[in-house]
Amino acid sequence: MNKYRFVSLSFVPRSSTVKPIHKQRQYANTPTSSSPSPTANIWTTLTETRNVQIMPPRILMIQDGGKQQKLPIDPIQKVSRSTSISSPVVGGAYLIGKKPTCLEISLMIFGILTTLAALAALAISIYLLTNIRSPTKTCMTTVTTTTSTSTSTTTTTSATTTTSTSATTATTTTTTSSTTPDPACSAIYFSNGDFESGTSAGWTIGGGYRNGDLSSNIYSGDYLPGGSHYNLTIANTHSSIVTHGYDPVLGNLMPDIVYRGNYSWRVEDTISGGYGSVISQQVSNYSCSDIYFAWLAALENGGHTADQSTVMIIELKDTTVGDIVLRRVYNAGASGGVDTRFNQSGSYFYTPSWQIEHVVINSTRLGNNFTLSALAIDCALNGHSGRIYLDNFGGVPL
Repeated sequence: MNKYRFVSLSFVPRSSTVKPIHKQRQYANTPTSSSPSPTANIWTTLTETRNVQIMPPRILMIQDGGKQQKLPIDPIQKVSRSTSISSPVVGGAYLIGKKPTCLEISLMIFGILTTLAALAALAISIYLLTNIRSPTKTCMTTVTTTTSTSTSTTTTTSATTTTSTSATTATTTTTTSSTTPDPACSAIYFSNGDFESGTSAGWTIGGGYRNGDLSSNIYSGDYLPGGSHYNLTIANTHSSIVTHGYDPVLGNLMPDIVYRGNYSWRVEDTISGGYGSVISQQVSNYSCSDIYFAWLAALENGGHTADQSTVMIIELKDTTVGDIVLRRVYNAGASGGVDTRFNQSGSYFYTPSWQIEHVVINSTRLGNNFTLSALAIDCALNGHSGRIYLDNFGGVPL
């Protein structure tokens, strides 16, 4: 059933003359005969809305007062304002609305839902392209790519920086990765690798006293729970989550201590005293082709020998095979225990930009377990401190 609006006019005798009133659809009648009908003095206009059937071809049938009138549907029949009217009812009708069927309503709802789903997919795609595959950084970074193989050789790049040991060959070059790893590698295998939970959830935290140990005899495992140097109080108080800002000692000589997001982790603090702190996480059955992480370091130089100085150790181990894929060892010894990654200011050696580690996993290692650990420890004579900032341990490029 369609709904139409129509206009009908009251009966006007043939002898009456229609006179218009400006900008109105009501007409005053001035009779020409000497005895006009009292009912013919006023021409009235009535607008109604009714549900009616259409009678082809495009004729509207109206039953009103016992009389039938046929009116054209469209356009509205207009009445001359200056001529006599002979028809008893004059008017027209036009379509003003149609009640939609259940099918039409269903199609409209389906169209709306489809549009919303498409918009949601577009928003997700934009987010992934912006935040994962093409991250924008404003701070300076140094990217180091390490490719692991399974041959049995040992390579050392300097007296204090070892890039491979045991059953691993590692080649190190400064480059920008051209690979595009699957973002799912971070989502599946790494637990809070970027510290964006604002906690150390997913990580193992350790700490303890150095007890005068020589740098060559320091191992990260000794400071983790169950290790020979582990101390719960030091583990819980000397390292912490950090937010955007600068190192409290070196200030803007170092970049923002958060590489990406809102949080990173500081290993050890600025207080000397022969303390050491470590953080560690294992990823199991790792089947992606790349591992990334970022770090900063500040090591105070006390003029000691390398074996007595503040030291840092970062290692990525293949715990399935039992070897070390990547190893970074630096100390603040007077003889020079750092390389070109570091600058010096006063008694401090520090990294002026974030160091980005990119480890390419050899196909023979896919499915193995890998453990990242980062340890920073004060000098053996308890008078100088060292610390590391760690961020974005994961499987996507930095």
